Amino acid sequence: MLALDISGLEMQFPGLATPVLSVARFHLPARGRLAITGASGSGKSTFVNAITGLETVTRGGISWSGTEITRLSAGKRDAFRARNIGLVMQDFHLFPGLSAVENVVLPVRLARRLTSAERERALLLLSMTGIARPKQKIETLSRGEMQRVAVARALLQRPGVIVADEPTASLDRQAGNEVAELLLQLATEEGATLVVVTHDPALAERLERRIRLTSGRIEEDSDERVAAQ
Repeated sequence: MLALDISGLEMQFPGLATPVLSVARFHLPARGRLAITGASGSGKSTFVNAITGLETVTRGGISWSGTEITRLSAGKRDAFRARNIGLVMQDFHLFPGLSAVENVVLPVRLARRLTSAERERALLLLSMTGIARPKQKIETLSRGEMQRVAVARALLQRPGVIVADEPTASLDRQAGNEVAELLLQLATEEGATLVVVTHDPALAERLERRIRLTSGRIEEDSDERVAAQ
């Protein structure tokens, strides 16, 4: 489990006069449950890219339990993310032609030799997420099942943080509700901090902390102690 601390963060893109993201100070405790909401273009994806180290920040600091990722090289940020952050994306990023279990273990296999314990964990996670046939080709699964495979892949390395970017946006209501429940359940069981970007008010309400971004700034924060400052 990891805690998030942000201070003086700005993300500036070439050609734009104002920062696309500006966060003076933010803290999320370990095992926290955070929903990030806001209109399209409000900075939600930029926020996620910053806290996961997918993009280099213009200025400021981002720290996960004492590891300031903004001071790491790109290669070391990638290594930190691989070890500590499980990503669940809207578009799944699964590979056709591979089975469900092959997709779950692929990131490890691309980096090094897969251990038997990791393969057993992959099969266990698929079972926990409701995938009954782990050897089934990914392209034959429903979209809801594909997202369940993506959740299993994100949890394979026992990350301290799960970051889900619009995990239910491309699913029908029933499949979306099931994936949302799965994320909450597994984050609790694994003791992981959970950060979810969502347009779904029902999903946002199930998370204990909610922030709303407007023009790259935190306009609302459900944590009254923070909002009162």
